[in-house]
Amino acid sequence: MRFMRRAWVKLWVNEWLDGITRYQMSGAQRAFRVDLLAMAGRSRYPGIICSGMDGNRHVGYPLKVFAALDAGAEIDVLETLELFEKTKKIVVEITGEEPIRLYKLTICNWDRYQSEYQRQKGYRGSNNRKRSEVTANVTTESKTRYPPEVEGKLESESEGEERQKNHPSPAAITDSFSALGHKPFGPKAFQESWAQEWSAAGENPNWTDLMEETIQQCRSLGVKVPSLFFKHKHEIESGEVRMRYKVTPL
Repeated sequence: MRFMRRAWVKLWVNEWLDGITRYQMSGAQRAFRVDLLAMAGRSRYPGIICSGMDGNRHVGYPLKVFAALDAGAEIDVLETLELFEKTKKIVVEITGEEPIRLYKLTICNWDRYQSEYQRQKGYRGSNNRKRSEVTANVTTESKTRYPPEVEGKLESESEGEERQKNHPSPAAITDSFSALGHKPFGPKAFQESWAQEWSAAGENPNWTDLMEETIQQCRSLGVKVPSLFFKHKHEIESGEVRMRYKVTPL
């Protein structure tokens, strides 16, 4: 099995600042949540926080390992883990009782929200065409779309290599640019980067996040991003701001 450790954490800012998690948890608990995401990313078994494997079963950590994350001792760790499980952030499993109780934590929805590039193995041709019909005029209608609430998305250092290996199909490239109301434009590597991001985004993409991901990925690879793409991103951002802060007449 190939283990993919994560190197950094990216927060979805709208969901982190405005999502329900902010009102379900204290500040210390939210910080503890991010620590758990980092542990899950560093784990040899992505999305699973454990000390290792014994045969075919995971072996958890003693509670003191998790307590050590909270240096200020501001939270009850066991109570916080129960809250996270109740709110469907994690699944807690006791993997041992003697000589000490061991806890294995599994991050809920890890594959869907944390491992973006593993979802790029197949492109949804029919779904892509359907989405392109609905979103073809997104820049003029300024539709605001937000992804489901996600605290963090973690990416590996090797994902640039993975993206280069998984070239999108010509149909996926065409569909992704049709969603912007254009035929494919710009360098081939840029087209593939945008198609990968757009195709893996699911049914309700956050357009500005996808476009920023594409820009940063192209910069890391030394690929030129066309000015037209920046123009579209600016228009969408402006539309989102207008919709978000629209004042209703009295």
